[in-house]
Amino acid sequence: MLKQHLMISNVQEWQPLNLGSILAVRYWLAIGLTIAANCLCARRWKVYEMVFLLYVWVTAIEHARFTFLACVVAFPLLTADVARSFFQKPSEKTMPVLNALFAAAALLAAAMLFPTRPGLKKVWPRSSLETIASMQPPGEPIMRRRLAV
Repeated sequence: MLKQHLMISNVQEWQPLNLGSILAVRYWLAIGLTIAANCLCARRWKVYEMVFLLYVWVTAIEHARFTFLACVVAFPLLTADVARSFFQKPSEKTMPVLNALFAAAALLAAAMLFPTRPGLKKVWPRSSLETIASMQPPGEPIMRRRLAV
């Protein structure tokens, strides 16, 4: 088990992380974002969090296959740091204003995206009675009733 130098030297995922790959760019971006988030709003790290994070960062550089382990360990910590540093909790005064803005934006989008009458005619050129008539078997008349009011 310990004498597999040939396999380790030839299998790509056991090679060190290629620092020119897109995987390495994402790796360095995650590390930089973690550092920037903690510089803006520092928190007290627990010892096991720091040990796990440093361990997965080092192993990901040593073997490319461990970048996925680094994602599993580092991203929950990263999301908590980014949320704490870059997204402050809204105050109670701003929530009704934000709700009103989102509702106005939704109504505006619905008004602008809803098709006009000529646009509806292009999409559905037949009237509803013609559509019903087309579904009737041939030779049977369409029954129309007037409702007495």
